[in-house]
Amino acid sequence: MKIYDGDKLEALAAFLKIDVNDLQVWSDDSVTVGGDTSIEYYVRKRRKGNFEYLGKTNGYHIYRQW
Repeated sequence: MKIYDGDKLEALAAFLKIDVNDLQVWSDDSVTVGGDTSIEYYVRKRRKGNFEYLGKTNGYHIYRQW
């Protein structure tokens, strides 16, 4: 079982201005909000160019994939 870094979840929740309990983590390290799986978020320490870059918060880079 893979454990997702809680700091990453807190960073994404703060960036999206939602409660961390509204986030759902998937096996590919993507995160979705609530029951909506149409938008996947990724949280990384380093910048990557393969997703839409949204910004940086708490030391993490936030990406979105439609």
